[in-house]
Amino acid sequence: MKEKSKFVKSGIILIGILVLFLIFYFNLLSAFTGGNGTSKRPYEVSTCADLQNIKNNRTASYVLVGNVSCKGVTFVPISDQFVPFQGTLDGKGYFINHLKINSSVTNHTGMIGFVGGSGVVKNVRLSNVTIDYTGTNTDIGTGVFAGAVNTGGQIINSYAI
Repeated sequence: MKEKSKFVKSGIILIGILVLFLIFYFNLLSAFTGGNGTSKRPYEVSTCADLQNIKNNRTASYVLVGNVSCKGVTFVPISDQFVPFQGTLDGKGYFINHLKINSSVTNHTGMIGFVGGSGVVKNVRLSNVTIDYTGTNTDIGTGVFAGAVNTGGQIINSYAI
């Protein structure tokens, strides 16, 4: 009887862990308006919070579905040289407005921070961008889109005004 009780308890614990995993997994997916992060169905970015959430999966595909306002938000670069952005961000010609980028940690300051060798940022328009770097490292790269772009990485048809 004790053996059966231990087996039942183990099963309940396993089910509990599975439920927690599923809750965590679906919360990550629901962080965006739609899409699944593939090139055929990129995650849909409609808010500044969505834009900041790109840091949680730097290899997925993303698309802006409208103009995004970051007014009142202090934005932290999405990636750095240690975990570069290797995904795709297609702005579809929409604007990201009032982006205030704040960094005291990363050596590569910009919206993306560091675009890796397979990373692509395209068709993105930025307006009213402020960069506030408060770190002490003077050997940094800074730009509105990225502080650095690795060989093979691309920023295409994008501009800031």
